[in-house]
Amino acid sequence: MISSSIRLLLEEFLGLMKEEGELDAFLPTVLVARNHEIVCRAQKGPRQYGVDIVSIEHTAFKPPVLCLWLVKCGNIGRSEWNGGSVQAIRPSVDEVETYIASSIRPEHRKLPIRLVIITNGDYLSSINQDMKVYLESWKNRNNADVETVNGSKLAGWVERGLLDENALSGSNKSLFRRTLANVATPELSLFSGRQLIDALLVDANGKDIASKSKLLKKQLLALRAIRTTLSVLQLWADDAKNLLAPYRLSEYAVLRVWATFHSEMVAGNEVLTKEYLEIFFQMLLSASRYHKKLLPYYITEDAFASQFSDNLFIADNVLSELGRLGLQGCIWAFLEVESKEEPSGMVQFYLNATLSLLKSHSISALPPYDHHASSIHAVLLFLLVVNKRDVAINWICEIIARLKHVSQSKEYWPSAATFEDTLLARRGLQVTTLEASRVTTLLPILLIWSAALKGGFKLEVQPCVIAIVSEP
Repeated sequence: MISSSIRLLLEEFLGLMKEEGELDAFLPTVLVARNHEIVCRAQKGPRQYGVDIVSIEHTAFKPPVLCLWLVKCGNIGRSEWNGGSVQAIRPSVDEVETYIASSIRPEHRKLPIRLVIITNGDYLSSINQDMKVYLESWKNRNNADVETVNGSKLAGWVERGLLDENALSGSNKSLFRRTLANVATPELSLFSGRQLIDALLVDANGKDIASKSKLLKKQLLALRAIRTTLSVLQLWADDAKNLLAPYRLSEYAVLRVWATFHSEMVAGNEVLTKEYLEIFFQMLLSASRYHKKLLPYYITEDAFASQFSDNLFIADNVLSELGRLGLQGCIWAFLEVESKEEPSGMVQFYLNATLSLLKSHSISALPPYDHHASSIHAVLLFLLVVNKRDVAINWICEIIARLKHVSQSKEYWPSAATFEDTLLARRGLQVTTLEASRVTTLLPILLIWSAALKGGFKLEVQPCVIAIVSEP
């Protein structure tokens, strides 16, 4: 029952994928888990003589097979089979003959060939006879095997290759379902998702496994299960129009996987490093989707006020968004420094979003919590990396001026208390304790940045007293 419910979830997940950039990008991950060696991945633009992906299948006690993959999306009816469109399947199959004659690498020419036509939908009964007759003729003419794969079969491959019993036990499958079911409530989805990632990585430690090859296989299985979970969650979130859960869970996955395997990766384990980078770039993709969706809120004055009823909520969310933007901006800036390729434009995107949010929401100058120090630090670092020192100075001066103004009012002084206690204190229903008003992270960060930027302010710190004064 558990297996069938997971299969249905996966089939629905695969059905949401688009052909270009999603299904053809995800398929190599499934193939690798099925012992395929990827020779050629899908690329943007027209495919090469009808072929999207090329792989070599390695099976025990059988010779390797050269697999030519023709990838389609949705249900295949008469128009999709031979409707006169350049995207129709039959003309594409005809083109594969040209690929076989001219594009197979010399070292692969002696391998048996299999053409695989794959879709995330179904083959409608109306084309079964025509397709069977034509493919049988094509098979005999080209001395090659032919296989058709629908969404249900592909879901089975994903389940067995990426989410098999070794990766998802009964409890893990339950966590997987809960993570997807709660995607519209990010906190609940994130809670289950973190538990799932933790469980997968604990199982992957394999302290009882003596064989290095078996241990590596178990580790790769766990990492690919994490990647699949993140991919499924992303499409579920796209459908639910709430993208925060996959974004935050992918951030957690990056940190948790690094904490688990950093010693192996630093030591030069290229296989684990490659899988880790796949998770890392999946996080970047989730982040860009999320921030592009929220861009209208960044550029519209006080737009977050339309979503939250209290200033505490507004300030908390604005500072959190700024922290995410600053972190992503830093990551892309560092990647562009290391890369020899042309700039992707992502640094400029995150810079524009950050500047817009600072301008449109003046509440960003009064952080309500001590932990917002990390958000402020990320934004200031990003601004300096992209040579926006003047913006950084202006913002930190505004923050210090605001803090000076509220320094005599404990209710609005940045708090180290819980959300509930902070809200009650701001509404005058609870007295702010001395412990809650001690900001142990925010003030040191402001001190360091004030010194670094020479913004014209200084903080005088005395026991239990904080004075903010203008520099002479």
